[in-house]
Amino acid sequence: MILLKVKRREKLRKRRILGSTAIIPVLVLFLIFFQQYANIYRIKENTKTPYEGERIKENLDRGIIAMYNDSNSVYIGWRLLEDDPENITFNVYRVNSSGTPKKLNTIPINSTTDFMDTNPDLEANVSYYIRPIINGTEKGYSKNTTILNNVANTMFQLRLMEITLFIM
Repeated sequence: MILLKVKRREKLRKRRILGSTAIIPVLVLFLIFFQQYANIYRIKENTKTPYEGERIKENLDRGIIAMYNDSNSVYIGWRLLEDDPENITFNVYRVNSSGTPKKLNTIPINSTTDFMDTNPDLEANVSYYIRPIINGTEKGYSKNTTILNNVANTMFQLRLMEITLFIM
């Protein structure tokens, strides 16, 4: 009985050794194949796809817009540019047909890039522009913009399709 247990242990030990030795060549073959596969598809540092490379920076202006918000106010909005400093502020100006600019804000705007003109001149030739203020100095003018929807409270009602509901 004891002799059978010893023989059984010997067989199990041989199987373990043979099993572990059989795994080693499989691992070696796998590593060789993986190395070949990795070399084929390796991305080299100096190789770039057509979509990589230097980014193109667009030459954007402030993109100022003005449009009626309701019957007695005009919304003015503009862009904050990438190279603007943290402490930039803005002044908003309105120019009427006489050509005399009027500063609309009492203190420089520093928290948003928009302004609401609550007392606009509703004549035809009104335009708006902004001037950035950097380190306390007013810089160049933005492009002038006229009011986009040139008639106050312009609203169009379009009938797309007539829908009939049946309620049971």
